[in-house]
Formats: sequence, C-alpha cells, structure tokens
Amino acid sequence: MGLANAVAITGPERIVLFGGIARNGELLMAPLRERFRESLLNIYHGRVDLVASALPEDDAAILGAAALATL
Repeated sequence: MGLANAVAITGPERIVLFGGIARNGELLMAPLRERFRESLLNIYHGRVDLVASALPEDDAAILGAAALATL
C-alpha cells in the first residue's frame, strides 16, 4: 500500500526494489505485485512496473546515490 501511495504522489514509470525482496525472487515479488496492483489508483493501472533489481545488492545503493548526485 505504501508503494501505491508513493506512485500517487510521484508518478514514476518503474519502481525497482533490491535487498531481501529482490533476493527471494518471485516467492515474494509475485504476491507483492498483486497487492500493489490492488492498491494502485485506477489511472496508474498498467503504467507502473514493479521490478526486482538485477544489480548486486551492494552496487544498487551506491549507483542509486550516484544517479541522484548527477541531477
């Protein structure tokens, strides 16, 4: 529900998760995506992807911080 609320405020096209959720693959991501879709406002259905990061966990946080620094 928190992710759906964040979408309503910021309107991203994709949310990338890393850490424990991403490491467990579809075991956690499938139910999370379902609940996310149920919580989204109708105008965002089919417009926002919820994906697991393909980066190694240690690199994801560093690269995210570096990307913010370039803005």
